[in-house]
Amino acid sequence: MNPRLRGVYEALDRVATTEIRLPWMDNGFIPRLYEAARAGGDPITGQIAEATLALINSGKKRFGVVNGVYKEVGLPVGETDGPYGAIVLGRALEMLGAEVVQITEPEQCIPMENLRGLLELKSNKVVALRRDSDEENGKLIDDLDGVFFVEKIGPSCEGVYHYSTGNPRNGEDSPLDTFIAKMHSEGKMSVGFGDFGNEIGFGKIWEQAREISPYGKKCGCPKNEGNICAWATDYLLPSNVSNFGAYAAVAALAAATGRLDILHTPEMEETIIRAGKAWGLIDGGHFVSNTNIDGIPLEGVKAVVQLLYTITAQFYDTTPMTHP
Repeated sequence: MNPRLRGVYEALDRVATTEIRLPWMDNGFIPRLYEAARAGGDPITGQIAEATLALINSGKKRFGVVNGVYKEVGLPVGETDGPYGAIVLGRALEMLGAEVVQITEPEQCIPMENLRGLLELKSNKVVALRRDSDEENGKLIDDLDGVFFVEKIGPSCEGVYHYSTGNPRNGEDSPLDTFIAKMHSEGKMSVGFGDFGNEIGFGKIWEQAREISPYGKKCGCPKNEGNICAWATDYLLPSNVSNFGAYAAVAALAAATGRLDILHTPEMEETIIRAGKAWGLIDGGHFVSNTNIDGIPLEGVKAVVQLLYTITAQFYDTTPMTHP
Protein backbone atom coordinates (compact mmCIF):
# COMPACT_ATOMS: atom_id res chain seq x y z
CA MET A 1 0.00 0.00 0.00
CA ASN A 2 1.22 3.50 -0.85
CA PRO A 3 2.63 4.75 2.46
CA ARG A 4 1.90 8.38 1.64
CA LEU A 5 -1.79 7.58 1.23
CA ARG A 6 -2.10 5.44 4.33
CA GLY A 7 -3.07 8.41 6.51
CA VAL A 8 -5.78 9.42 4.04
CA TYR A 9 -7.20 5.91 3.98
CA GLU A 10 -7.10 5.76 7.80
CA ALA A 11 -9.12 8.96 8.02
CA LEU A 12 -11.65 7.77 5.44
CA ASP A 13 -12.11 4.52 7.39
CA ARG A 14 -12.77 6.48 10.58
CA VAL A 15 -15.41 8.66 8.94
CA ALA A 16 -17.23 5.62 7.52
CA THR A 17 -17.24 3.86 10.89
CA THR A 18 -18.16 6.79 13.14
CA GLU A 19 -21.55 5.98 14.66
CA ILE A 20 -24.40 8.47 14.32
CA ARG A 21 -27.40 6.77 15.92
CA LEU A 22 -30.98 7.47 16.94
CA PRO A 23 -31.64 6.82 20.64
CA TRP A 24 -33.56 3.60 20.02
CA MET A 25 -30.86 2.13 17.79
CA ASP A 26 -28.12 -0.18 19.08
CA ASN A 27 -24.72 1.47 19.17
CA GLY A 28 -21.09 0.86 20.06
CA PHE A 29 -20.51 -2.13 17.77
CA ILE A 30 -19.54 -0.75 14.34
CA PRO A 31 -15.93 0.07 15.35
CA ARG A 32 -15.60 -3.46 16.76
CA LEU A 33 -16.92 -5.03 13.57
CA TYR A 34 -14.51 -2.85 11.63
CA GLU A 35 -11.52 -3.98 13.68
CA ALA A 36 -12.53 -7.60 13.15
CA ALA A 37 -12.77 -7.06 9.39
CA ARG A 38 -9.45 -5.20 9.24
CA ALA A 39 -7.72 -7.90 11.33
CA GLY A 40 -4.66 -5.75 11.90
CA GLY A 41 -4.09 -5.12 8.21
CA ASP A 42 -4.05 -2.00 6.07
CA PRO A 43 -6.95 0.52 6.10
CA ILE A 44 -9.91 -1.16 4.42
CA THR A 45 -10.80 1.71 2.07
CA GLY A 46 -7.25 1.58 0.77
CA GLN A 47 -7.40 -2.18 0.30
CA ILE A 48 -10.64 -1.82 -1.69
CA ALA A 49 -9.35 1.06 -3.83
CA GLU A 50 -6.04 -0.54 -4.69
CA ALA A 51 -7.58 -3.93 -5.50
CA THR A 52 -10.20 -2.27 -7.72
CA LEU A 53 -7.62 -0.18 -9.56
CA ALA A 54 -5.39 -3.21 -10.06
CA LEU A 55 -8.27 -4.91 -11.87
CA ILE A 56 -9.05 -1.86 -13.98
CA ASN A 57 -5.39 -1.36 -14.90
CA SER A 58 -5.14 -5.01 -15.95
CA GLY A 59 -8.06 -4.57 -18.34
CA LYS A 60 -10.66 -6.25 -16.13
CA LYS A 61 -13.16 -3.42 -16.04
CA ARG A 62 -16.59 -5.04 -15.71
CA PHE A 63 -18.21 -4.50 -12.33
CA GLY A 64 -21.56 -5.29 -10.81
CA VAL A 65 -22.99 -3.19 -7.98
CA VAL A 66 -25.70 -5.05 -6.09
CA ASN A 67 -28.23 -3.49 -3.73
CA GLY A 68 -31.93 -3.69 -2.95
CA VAL A 69 -34.08 -4.24 0.12
CA TYR A 70 -37.77 -4.69 -0.65
CA LYS A 71 -40.89 -5.24 1.44
CA GLU A 72 -44.37 -4.86 -0.03
CA VAL A 73 -45.64 -3.00 3.02
CA GLY A 74 -43.04 -0.58 4.29
CA LEU A 75 -40.38 -0.64 1.56
CA PRO A 76 -42.34 -0.85 -1.71
CA VAL A 77 -39.53 0.71 -3.80
CA GLY A 78 -36.65 0.26 -1.34
CA GLU A 79 -34.85 2.32 1.27
CA THR A 80 -32.46 5.27 1.13
CA ASP A 81 -29.48 3.25 2.33
CA GLY A 82 -28.14 1.18 -0.54
CA PRO A 83 -29.29 2.85 -3.78
CA TYR A 84 -27.42 6.11 -3.19
CA GLY A 85 -24.17 4.38 -2.29
CA ALA A 86 -24.55 2.05 -5.27
CA ILE A 87 -25.09 4.83 -7.81
CA VAL A 88 -22.32 7.08 -6.43
CA LEU A 89 -19.90 4.15 -6.53
CA GLY A 90 -21.09 3.19 -10.02
CA ARG A 91 -20.55 6.76 -11.21
CA ALA A 92 -16.96 6.78 -9.93
CA LEU A 93 -16.17 3.42 -11.53
CA GLU A 94 -17.63 4.59 -14.83
CA MET A 95 -15.51 7.76 -14.73
CA LEU A 96 -12.44 5.57 -14.18
CA GLY A 97 -13.22 3.72 -17.40
CA ALA A 98 -15.11 0.73 -16.05
CA GLU A 99 -18.31 -0.83 -17.36
CA VAL A 100 -20.89 -1.00 -14.58
CA VAL A 101 -24.12 -2.93 -14.13
CA GLN A 102 -26.48 -2.00 -11.30
CA ILE A 103 -28.17 -5.18 -10.06
CA THR A 104 -31.21 -4.80 -7.82
CA GLU A 105 -34.59 -6.16 -6.82
CA PRO A 106 -37.36 -5.70 -9.44
CA GLU A 107 -39.28 -3.13 -7.39
CA GLN A 108 -36.21 -0.93 -7.08
CA CYS A 109 -35.39 -0.78 -10.78
CA ILE A 110 -37.33 2.43 -11.41
CA PRO A 111 -35.57 4.43 -8.65
CA MET A 112 -32.22 3.08 -9.83
CA GLU A 113 -33.01 4.02 -13.44
CA ASN A 114 -34.04 7.47 -12.21
CA LEU A 115 -30.77 7.84 -10.29
CA ARG A 116 -28.83 6.77 -13.37
CA GLY A 117 -30.58 9.47 -15.39
CA LEU A 118 -30.17 12.07 -12.65
CA LEU A 119 -26.39 11.63 -12.70
CA GLU A 120 -26.34 11.33 -16.53
CA LEU A 121 -24.48 8.03 -16.49
CA LYS A 122 -23.65 6.24 -19.73
CA SER A 123 -23.10 2.75 -18.35
CA ASN A 124 -24.61 1.60 -15.05
CA LYS A 125 -27.34 -0.32 -16.87
CA VAL A 126 -29.98 -1.47 -14.37
CA VAL A 127 -30.73 -5.19 -14.25
CA ALA A 128 -33.52 -6.79 -12.20
CA LEU A 129 -32.88 -9.89 -10.14
CA ARG A 130 -35.26 -12.81 -10.51
CA ARG A 131 -37.02 -13.78 -7.30
CA ASP A 132 -38.07 -17.05 -8.91
CA SER A 133 -34.76 -18.19 -10.42
CA ASP A 134 -31.44 -18.68 -8.68
CA GLU A 135 -30.08 -20.11 -11.95
CA GLU A 136 -30.87 -16.96 -13.95
CA ASN A 137 -29.43 -14.74 -11.23
CA GLY A 138 -26.29 -16.86 -11.26
CA LYS A 139 -25.69 -16.07 -14.92
CA LEU A 140 -25.19 -12.41 -14.08
CA ILE A 141 -21.73 -13.09 -12.61
CA ASP A 142 -20.46 -14.51 -15.91
CA ASP A 143 -19.84 -11.10 -17.47
CA LEU A 144 -18.33 -9.46 -14.36
CA ASP A 145 -14.77 -9.11 -13.09
CA GLY A 146 -15.76 -7.79 -9.67
CA VAL A 147 -18.83 -7.22 -7.50
CA PHE A 148 -19.75 -4.66 -4.86
CA PHE A 149 -22.63 -5.31 -2.46
CA VAL A 150 -24.12 -2.18 -0.87
CA GLU A 151 -26.65 -2.90 1.92
CA LYS A 152 -27.66 -6.19 0.29
CA ILE A 153 -29.16 -8.67 2.75
CA GLY A 154 -27.89 -12.24 2.65
CA PRO A 155 -28.83 -15.48 4.43
CA SER A 156 -27.66 -16.71 7.81
CA CYS A 157 -25.92 -20.07 8.16
CA GLU A 158 -29.40 -21.61 8.40
CA GLY A 159 -30.48 -19.96 5.16
CA VAL A 160 -32.72 -17.35 6.82
CA TYR A 161 -32.73 -13.72 5.68
CA HIS A 162 -33.12 -11.21 8.52
CA TYR A 163 -33.77 -7.54 9.05
CA SER A 164 -31.18 -5.61 11.05
CA THR A 165 -33.47 -6.03 14.06
CA GLY A 166 -33.16 -9.80 13.86
CA ASN A 167 -36.69 -10.40 12.58
CA PRO A 168 -36.95 -12.80 9.64
CA ARG A 169 -37.82 -11.70 6.15
CA ASN A 170 -40.39 -13.61 4.13
CA GLY A 171 -39.26 -14.33 0.58
CA GLU A 172 -38.54 -10.72 -0.42
CA ASP A 173 -34.92 -11.46 -1.37
CA SER A 174 -33.94 -12.85 -4.76
CA PRO A 175 -31.79 -16.00 -4.46
CA LEU A 176 -28.09 -15.45 -5.12
CA ASP A 177 -26.69 -18.84 -4.06
CA THR A 178 -25.33 -19.69 -7.52
CA PHE A 179 -24.13 -16.13 -8.09
CA ILE A 180 -22.10 -16.21 -4.84
CA ALA A 181 -20.78 -19.73 -5.44
CA LYS A 182 -19.55 -18.86 -8.94
CA MET A 183 -18.15 -15.55 -7.71
CA HIS A 184 -15.89 -17.42 -5.31
CA SER A 185 -15.06 -20.40 -7.51
CA GLU A 186 -14.10 -18.16 -10.44
CA GLY A 187 -12.06 -15.79 -8.25
CA LYS A 188 -14.11 -12.67 -8.95
CA MET A 189 -13.17 -9.77 -6.64
CA SER A 190 -15.92 -9.00 -4.13
CA VAL A 191 -16.57 -6.16 -1.69
CA GLY A 192 -19.28 -5.83 0.95
CA PHE A 193 -20.61 -2.70 2.63
CA GLY A 194 -22.97 -3.28 5.56
CA ASP A 195 -24.02 -1.82 8.90
CA PHE A 196 -25.53 -4.55 11.10
CA GLY A 197 -24.11 -7.89 9.99
CA ASN A 198 -27.11 -9.22 8.07
CA GLU A 199 -25.66 -8.00 4.77
CA ILE A 200 -23.62 -9.91 2.19
CA GLY A 201 -19.97 -9.85 3.14
CA PHE A 202 -20.18 -10.50 6.86
CA GLY A 203 -19.43 -14.18 6.39
CA LYS A 204 -15.82 -12.97 6.26
CA ILE A 205 -16.00 -12.34 10.03
CA TRP A 206 -18.96 -14.59 10.84
CA GLU A 207 -17.75 -15.88 14.21
CA GLN A 208 -16.60 -12.47 15.45
CA ALA A 209 -19.74 -10.73 14.16
CA ARG A 210 -21.94 -13.17 16.07
CA GLU A 211 -20.23 -12.04 19.27
CA ILE A 212 -20.26 -8.32 18.44
CA SER A 213 -23.50 -7.52 16.59
CA PRO A 214 -26.61 -6.91 18.75
CA TYR A 215 -28.52 -9.74 17.05
CA GLY A 216 -25.54 -11.93 16.24
CA LYS A 217 -26.70 -14.81 18.41
CA LYS A 218 -30.40 -14.14 18.80
CA CYS A 219 -33.08 -13.32 16.28
CA GLY A 220 -36.80 -13.46 15.73
CA CYS A 221 -36.97 -16.56 13.55
CA PRO A 222 -37.72 -20.09 14.83
CA LYS A 223 -34.08 -21.17 14.46
CA ASN A 224 -32.92 -18.28 16.70
CA GLU A 225 -29.34 -18.64 15.46
CA GLY A 226 -28.69 -14.92 14.87
CA ASN A 227 -28.89 -12.62 11.89
CA ILE A 228 -25.29 -12.63 10.62
CA CYS A 229 -25.02 -13.29 6.88
CA ALA A 230 -22.95 -16.40 6.14
CA TRP A 231 -21.74 -15.19 2.72
CA ALA A 232 -18.23 -13.71 2.68
CA THR A 233 -16.62 -11.17 0.38
CA ASP A 234 -12.91 -10.58 -0.21
CA TYR A 235 -13.17 -7.15 1.37
CA LEU A 236 -15.68 -6.00 3.97
CA LEU A 237 -16.19 -2.47 5.28
CA PRO A 238 -18.62 -2.35 8.24
CA SER A 239 -19.95 1.22 8.29
CA ASN A 240 -22.35 3.37 10.27
CA VAL A 241 -24.45 3.57 7.10
CA SER A 242 -23.72 1.28 4.15
CA ASN A 243 -23.84 4.29 1.81
CA PHE A 244 -21.06 5.90 3.83
CA GLY A 245 -18.86 2.86 3.26
CA ALA A 246 -19.39 3.14 -0.50
CA TYR A 247 -18.76 6.89 -0.37
CA ALA A 248 -15.52 6.32 1.55
CA ALA A 249 -14.42 3.76 -1.04
CA VAL A 250 -15.04 6.35 -3.78
CA ALA A 251 -12.94 8.86 -1.84
CA ALA A 252 -10.16 6.26 -1.57
CA LEU A 253 -10.31 5.68 -5.33
CA ALA A 254 -10.02 9.45 -5.83
CA ALA A 255 -7.07 9.62 -3.43
CA ALA A 256 -5.29 6.72 -5.13
CA THR A 257 -5.69 8.19 -8.63
CA GLY A 258 -5.70 11.94 -8.00
CA ARG A 259 -9.06 12.02 -9.81
CA LEU A 260 -10.91 14.44 -7.55
CA ASP A 261 -13.61 14.75 -10.19
CA ILE A 262 -14.95 11.31 -9.27
CA LEU A 263 -15.79 12.51 -5.75
CA HIS A 264 -19.39 13.39 -5.15
CA THR A 265 -20.26 16.59 -3.34
CA PRO A 266 -22.74 17.59 -0.62
CA GLU A 267 -24.73 19.38 -3.30
CA MET A 268 -24.92 16.21 -5.39
CA GLU A 269 -25.91 14.25 -2.30
CA GLU A 270 -28.76 16.67 -1.56
CA THR A 271 -29.99 16.41 -5.15
CA ILE A 272 -29.97 12.61 -4.89
CA ILE A 273 -31.71 12.55 -1.50
CA ARG A 274 -34.45 15.00 -2.46
CA ALA A 275 -35.10 13.06 -5.66
CA GLY A 276 -35.24 9.79 -3.72
CA LYS A 277 -37.83 11.23 -1.37
CA ALA A 278 -39.97 12.23 -4.37
CA TRP A 279 -39.73 8.65 -5.69
CA GLY A 280 -40.81 7.15 -2.36
CA LEU A 281 -37.55 5.68 -1.04
CA ILE A 282 -37.84 5.05 2.71
CA ASP A 283 -35.59 6.21 5.54
CA GLY A 284 -34.65 3.08 7.51
CA GLY A 285 -34.40 5.04 10.76
CA HIS A 286 -37.96 6.37 10.87
CA PHE A 287 -39.56 4.15 8.19
CA VAL A 288 -41.10 7.06 6.31
CA SER A 289 -40.17 8.81 3.09
CA ASN A 290 -38.09 11.83 4.06
CA THR A 291 -34.65 13.34 3.47
CA ASN A 292 -32.92 11.22 6.13
CA ILE A 293 -30.68 8.19 5.73
CA ASP A 294 -30.95 5.67 8.57
CA GLY A 295 -32.40 8.47 10.67
CA ILE A 296 -29.54 10.91 9.98
CA PRO A 297 -30.91 14.26 8.77
CA LEU A 298 -29.92 15.75 5.44
CA GLU A 299 -27.44 18.25 6.87
CA GLY A 300 -25.69 15.50 8.82
CA VAL A 301 -25.37 13.31 5.73
CA LYS A 302 -24.02 16.25 3.72
CA ALA A 303 -21.48 16.90 6.47
CA VAL A 304 -20.19 13.32 6.15
CA VAL A 305 -19.89 13.72 2.38
CA GLN A 306 -18.10 17.04 2.82
CA LEU A 307 -15.65 15.54 5.31
CA LEU A 308 -14.81 12.66 2.95
CA TYR A 309 -14.34 15.17 0.13
CA THR A 310 -12.11 17.46 2.20
CA ILE A 311 -9.90 14.65 3.54
CA THR A 312 -9.22 13.54 0.00
CA ALA A 313 -8.87 16.95 -1.66
CA GLN A 314 -6.60 18.22 1.11
CA PHE A 315 -4.00 15.62 0.17
CA TYR A 316 -3.72 17.25 -3.27
CA ASP A 317 -3.78 20.88 -2.12
CA THR A 318 -0.69 22.47 -3.71
CA THR A 319 -1.23 26.00 -2.39
CA PRO A 320 2.23 27.16 -1.27
CA MET A 321 2.72 27.82 2.43
CA THR A 322 3.68 31.36 3.31
CA HIS A 323 5.71 32.24 6.39
CA PRO A 324 5.11 35.34 8.49
